[in-house]
Amino acid sequence: MDGRFIAKYKILQKVYGTFQANTIEFLAFDHYGTPGFSKYKYVMLFVSNYNGKLYHEKYQYFDIYKAKNGRWASSYKVGDYEHDHNTNTSIKPQLIDFVKQVSYNIKGRSNEDIEYLFPSPYFKIVGQKAIAVWGNYVEELFELKKGGILKARGIFD
Repeated sequence: MDGRFIAKYKILQKVYGTFQANTIEFLAFDHYGTPGFSKYKYVMLFVSNYNGKLYHEKYQYFDIYKAKNGRWASSYKVGDYEHDHNTNTSIKPQLIDFVKQVSYNIKGRSNEDIEYLFPSPYFKIVGQKAIAVWGNYVEELFELKKGGILKARGIFD
């Protein structure tokens, strides 16, 4: 019932692992159609090696953007902070000064969805957009996934 995709990406920054090449090709599976990560120009992907083949960890990615300090970052992600394994994380969101405005279209979303997914003060709601104000740099994003969903999947202890 999943769509199967072959993805190939240029690696701009390696955050974790021993993969040596500057491009990576892997399989991705998605129940909802085209993988969500494919709609963003820059993404932080989570890829694992199973029996000599590279696979995207299903649904695990961050849309990332350049900050004015030259580092990669993403907006606050409530799902990662609220994961059962991350309830006691020491990682905290911080103000990020993005090079370009990072915003998400909220047109058609319920007020409850907007309040949950794009809470203040982490986002500023302007018209039909949720504008990112707070977030995390890629090293912290990795730690959130590592201690959360990837730990729950048995990838990390």
